[in-house]
Amino acid sequence: MDTIEILGNLTKDPDVRATKTGGCMVRFSVGSNRKYQDRATGEMKEVASFIPCVVWNELAESAANYLKKGKRVYIKGRWESRKYQDKNGQDKYITEIVVNFIALPLPVNYQKHGQAQPQKQQWNNGQNYGQQQSGSFEQFGQAKPEGNYQPRYQDEDIPF
Repeated sequence: MDTIEILGNLTKDPDVRATKTGGCMVRFSVGSNRKYQDRATGEMKEVASFIPCVVWNELAESAANYLKKGKRVYIKGRWESRKYQDKNGQDKYITEIVVNFIALPLPVNYQKHGQAQPQKQQWNNGQNYGQQQSGSFEQFGQAKPEGNYQPRYQDEDIPF
């Protein structure tokens, strides 16, 4: 299984771009902390990881509308490493998460069986895509399943 799940905060506002074929691509980075015990001193320490992420097409449009710097987010996706050439013809390598699921925390006052219910987030076209998830997150988008995977973009779609 090639799946990764990350819970963290966006480190900056998403970078939204259009592809040459009219699709949408969004890049962002998620910061996530982990604690460990220093073997030499026995002291608990914390280290931050900054994970680059990319989202394509419909899910990218939703991410562009709802994600902002500092926003807590839960994402699922797959690791992908690829090579491209920069404007100077130099080979560059990048490893990132290709996101296919994004969920946001529900408001603090959310009660599962009480009167206070969160308003579901909506996409621009007014259709309601919010769904309650287990725990305290609300899904606002998911990419289509990847059975018989074929990339939805070609090398010429990548805007760099």
